[in-house]
Amino acid sequence: MPDRLRRLRALLRNLVRPKALHGKLIVVVLTSLGLGLSIACIGTYLWMRSSLLSRVDVQLSGTAKFAQAAIAQDLDSGKALPTLIGGTGGTGGTSNVAGEWNDMLSAGLLPSYLEIRDAQGRAVQRLTAGGAAPVLPASLAERIPAGADHVVFGAHSSDGSEAGFQVRLDRLPHGAGMLVLAVPLDDVHQTLIALEIGEIVVWAVVFAAVGWVTARRITSALRPLNRIGDEAMAIRAGDLDRRVTPTDPDTEVGRLGIAVNTMLGRHQEAFAERQASEERLRRFVADASHELRTPLTSIRGYAELFRRGASDRPRDLALAMARIESEAARMGVLVDELLLLARLDSGRPLERGPVDLVRLAQDAVADFRVACPSWPIELDASPASVLGDGDRLRQVLANLLANVRQHTPPGTPARLSVRMHGDAALIEVADSGPGLTAEHCAKVFERFYRADASRARSADADGGSGLGLSIVDSVVGAHGGKAVARPGRGGGLVVAIEIPRTGTGLSEENGYPATV
Repeated sequence: MPDRLRRLRALLRNLVRPKALHGKLIVVVLTSLGLGLSIACIGTYLWMRSSLLSRVDVQLSGTAKFAQAAIAQDLDSGKALPTLIGGTGGTGGTSNVAGEWNDMLSAGLLPSYLEIRDAQGRAVQRLTAGGAAPVLPASLAERIPAGADHVVFGAHSSDGSEAGFQVRLDRLPHGAGMLVLAVPLDDVHQTLIALEIGEIVVWAVVFAAVGWVTARRITSALRPLNRIGDEAMAIRAGDLDRRVTPTDPDTEVGRLGIAVNTMLGRHQEAFAERQASEERLRRFVADASHELRTPLTSIRGYAELFRRGASDRPRDLALAMARIESEAARMGVLVDELLLLARLDSGRPLERGPVDLVRLAQDAVADFRVACPSWPIELDASPASVLGDGDRLRQVLANLLANVRQHTPPGTPARLSVRMHGDAALIEVADSGPGLTAEHCAKVFERFYRADASRARSADADGGSGLGLSIVDSVVGAHGGKAVARPGRGGGLVVAIEIPRTGTGLSEENGYPATV
């Protein structure tokens, strides 16, 4: 039994105070509808009752004027208080309106109850049309307010009827007495009962019909919102490809669906970017570990050789020390490059000052010719200068030329060009080597990226750390510029960087030339 009561209470609570939005809307609409219909029905009932009673009051008023005129006629002629039905009054006077009164009473045009009282409150004449009579108060004369000539009030019926009577009490001329007129309210009562029944039926029918239509309309209007909720739950479960079905953008639900789709798209992009960033971080850590493990393995191997007796053999000792020093230097370069990338990633500001790019290019070409005489290089420079960090830009040129040496065979010609392009300086390094596909060109600036996907490297390999072009991209980005790589027209690879003159950002009008 307690379980049944709890379930019943829960059901009633959900009906009265639903948790779902559509239930709340339906309750609000039906409550407002029921209140509005109730107010309309009560207002109609009160207006009808007032109208019917006003008609009764008009009838009583007309009858009172007619009766007072008849009585005043006799009183003015010096007669005693008359009766209105043929016959004589208190002293035998007669009324010439008695016949008319009888005719009007028989036709139902006069009140069904009439009573004439003298100045002492005694009833001189009492007339009823048969049936019940009003129950009049004992102190009838006191019901008329001071200064008023009549009063209208309700009275109970002598037969206990719920309708009762509408009573009008008038003072007679010259203080002769009082005139009491009363009309039964049976017709008014029956009319009001019929009106009540009709209003109840109309209230119920309208409430049920409008409630049904409203419930269907609200459910239909909120169906897209329910779909949005279902899609959100599916997305919460991990299905990021789900989208809300488009609806009318002119509606609130439609605009919400568009906003949700936009938010989901951005969320999916951010999530994909986060996954890609995490993947790049994992790959970077793995690559950095691999690059550091190679020289560490060499150092450990030569240290083991020294421990096993190389110290007693001068030639082996010299070789071990030279290799240990070489691998330590290689580790130092790798660590320095990693630290540089970390500083650039943290957004630390670079030095800002006038930088003559032509001079930097001339120095870079001169150093390259000395260090790598087997690779012919050509310089094509026209005046170009920017605001930036001269040391970092010098490193950019060195890394670009080092990339040529590391990835092209000896004898491969290269060209370094420097010039202004609009409000930006353009630096291009082109070689005639094997080159790269467009797919590989889009990834060459990733850290430790290798086009052949091979990371194996021997201890004697003369190669870079795999961070040279990544440093180029980061330094150029820190100057507000861009770096791109593309296949050359006649083969080989072209790496182009563009740095704004102010070193703070490129305008949309600048772009990379289509040709080298």
